[in-house]
Amino acid sequence: MKTDPETPIDELDDRARAAKMRLFLESFATHGNRKHACEAAGMSRTAMYRWLDYSKEARPGYAIEGVPFHELFEAALEEAGDVLEAEVRRRAVDGWLEPVWFQGKQVGEQRKFSELLLIFLTKKANPAFRDNHRVDVAVQGRVEIDSARDRLAAKLETMLLEGARPEAIDVAPVRPALGEGDHD
Repeated sequence: MKTDPETPIDELDDRARAAKMRLFLESFATHGNRKHACEAAGMSRTAMYRWLDYSKEARPGYAIEGVPFHELFEAALEEAGDVLEAEVRRRAVDGWLEPVWFQGKQVGEQRKFSELLLIFLTKKANPAFRDNHRVDVAVQGRVEIDSARDRLAAKLETMLLEGARPEAIDVAPVRPALGEGDHD
């Protein structure tokens, strides 16, 4: 069912909207691409985002068989993630065949693998391989963390409230408070 993507969503009856929702969700679940799923359903991305908002507001007509569109969208997003992960696994573990050429003729095929994708799968499966960066800091005494931006904003606000013209405000006195090497 392809219709004009600019058809206002409020003009669709519930059956037509549900049909478009199904088309969108079926397409979206296979690849996770909103733009392509909207094209497959013959609708605009704006309509899809409105449907998500309207279904979160529990408006009538923005559900399929009693399940709100935004919940179906989340399920389709998870399914698309599973599809993509399966493809990552296939390329990393099973590989793919590429032709081997010699003097302009195909003389065979070679199986290729993606080591990078295998690294990502390993990091997902085993926490020991994840990029876990931890910094332990031991401090004695008092530590004050102050934002120069906050001090400057407060100073500017005070000066403006006192009637200073924005172009006449000198911010140079704030710079030394930053300390050496803390600015720019």
